[in-house]
Amino acid sequence: MSLLSVKKGEDQGRFDLGYAPALDGLRGVSILAVIAFNSHMGLSGGFLGVNIFFVLSGFLITTLLCQEFLRNSKISLKNFYLRRALRLLPALSALIIACVVYAVVFQSKDQATVTLKGVLYTLFYVANWAQVPPNLPGIGALSHAWSLSVEEQFYIIWPLILIGLIHLKSRLFAFSILGLAILASVAVNVWMWHAEVPYLRMYFGTDTKANEILIGCVAGLLISGGHLKQSVWLKSIVHPLALVGLGFILISFVVLRHDQWFVYNGGFTLVAVLSGVLIIDVLLFPSVVSRCLQFSPLVWIGKISYGLYLWHFPIFEASRKFLEARVGPIFASILGFTMTLLIATASYYLLERPFLSLKKRFESTEPAKLATANYPSQMASV
Repeated sequence: MSLLSVKKGEDQGRFDLGYAPALDGLRGVSILAVIAFNSHMGLSGGFLGVNIFFVLSGFLITTLLCQEFLRNSKISLKNFYLRRALRLLPALSALIIACVVYAVVFQSKDQATVTLKGVLYTLFYVANWAQVPPNLPGIGALSHAWSLSVEEQFYIIWPLILIGLIHLKSRLFAFSILGLAILASVAVNVWMWHAEVPYLRMYFGTDTKANEILIGCVAGLLISGGHLKQSVWLKSIVHPLALVGLGFILISFVVLRHDQWFVYNGGFTLVAVLSGVLIIDVLLFPSVVSRCLQFSPLVWIGKISYGLYLWHFPIFEASRKFLEARVGPIFASILGFTMTLLIATASYYLLERPFLSLKKRFESTEPAKLATANYPSQMASV
């Protein structure tokens, strides 16, 4: 039986993803951790928020593509890529324009060259690979665009792979392929660490990050394909793991560092697995964890998280350059976060949401049980 085949009489109980505030809450936790890390506000492990984003992206994209297939017996690649463009490009274009103006007006010639090269790397979604060679100067204010590049590379490749997996006649074979791919990615990380490969290669590499996104994809397939039932025995396993996982992730934000042995020898993967368990728990067995993640301010932060991620790094870089010496690092960080919040809010309501409304033109023709009115906010940073 294939991944998404439906037995007679089972279709009425199949899971359909509507709007889940807890997922926005999880996204909110992740972006706050990332901002705290990049603003040097004390969360040495806040970089792990990006890894949670990867899992969420893999899960949501896979789930929505699977549901499109279940409704229409096909996946429209053209519509998928158009939806991605409408979601990602408007806000990114505004950031790119701002960075070009900043480079031309405020930076020296050498600094501006780095930033403008970063603009090209970002537009072509290769910013992760551009930062791997140790002899390159980086890409300045767009250094954080590496994760956007990894996700875009995933968006290009994964729908094609998913279509192939769906048409395999054996579920076991399909999941075995995904499992082997995850293990291969983890093995590459471990091998590179012990071969003393520069950590930037491990941190930015698409191959070394693939396991985190694929774990989210597997969670999406398990739920979309009806492979996980809301049973008492499953809840007895998933719920304690989710509680432990949330605690472990929050502690990791504080105690881990990006250059530690544990991180590259299974740490990233463990966080990804626990994030996948959290997603399954809040969707299938909502309880105390989902209630915590549905805290309204956290959910709102999650909704504007794409803009927060885009703008926080260049704004904090500028605040350190122009404000830190005058007002001190703490006040400069507070001002930087306030400015980031204001710009991200404006980006969401004035730029992103109008384009998100256009995405409905490229959704599948039969919405079935999906909460399409809430669909744009669920996809806020996917």
